[in-house]
Amino acid sequence: MIDLHIHTNYSGGQSNLKEVLQIAQRRKVSIIAITDNNTCEAYKELNNILIAKYYEGKIIPGCEFSTIVNNVPIELIGYNIDTDLAQEEISKLYLSKLDYNIYETNLIIQKCLEMGLKIDVSRIQYDVNKEKGKRAVFKEITRHIENKKYISDDAWNNCRTFLLTYTANPNSDFFVDFSSLIPSYKQVVELIRKCGGKVFMPHIFKYNENSKGVLETLVNEGLLDGIEGYYPYYSQEQQKFALEFAKEHNLYISGGSDSHGTPDSEIGIGRGNLNIPEKIISPWIDKTRMITQGGLDYEERY
Repeated sequence: MIDLHIHTNYSGGQSNLKEVLQIAQRRKVSIIAITDNNTCEAYKELNNILIAKYYEGKIIPGCEFSTIVNNVPIELIGYNIDTDLAQEEISKLYLSKLDYNIYETNLIIQKCLEMGLKIDVSRIQYDVNKEKGKRAVFKEITRHIENKKYISDDAWNNCRTFLLTYTANPNSDFFVDFSSLIPSYKQVVELIRKCGGKVFMPHIFKYNENSKGVLETLVNEGLLDGIEGYYPYYSQEQQKFALEFAKEHNLYISGGSDSHGTPDSEIGIGRGNLNIPEKIISPWIDKTRMITQGGLDYEERY
């Protein structure tokens, strides 16, 4: 069993790196990939611990990058990357997490005001270092029952659904253009390949009615090496489609839980029914980049 899509507390996960390794060890996950959003800091930490103390499996270096395709904010994962070089390139292309959080939140607030939603901006408060401002905006929107006429029941009750359905959807009147905050998909693909990596599209159905167009754009432009064929939120029909699509278009297959340390998707097992076979990585894995033992910190070595 493998899990190639895991987040640590470097990108919103609830578990720190050592805890992630321990959970993977306990669940007997033979190969993992840490794929934090727009950061490879976890791999710097790996260089300073005795990995075998926490995890006896192998680690594929990776990172999940934010970008935009067809005006839709999406993510791409780079595997087999040189994480030191990737971190250097990230610092050139991406805003700091703090700045992005502020600018993103302000753009969403501006759109809400433009569309006539009732909100009290003074009540939108959040810890910019620890909390996502867009969640605070959502909380303020749903505080006013008058706004419900603009928003579906599913989105009204779930922040993630609201963001995907409205602010991140070019077909919505509430769409917010984040392109000034995020590098283009061609820049991200160039970054991944510069770092020696392969480009995968994770959770290919995440973007609702825009998913097909995003996937086709990336495939038609020859920018994808693979897609996420196994994902805890895929239906059986979606997983079948993903695997057949990969075969038809000569794409590699990856898979992962997208775990953030919460019960809705756990390392290795996802929602309880995930069991990704190790054999899927044999066509594309770069064994020279796999991490089996990090640099040893003096105190941990002795």
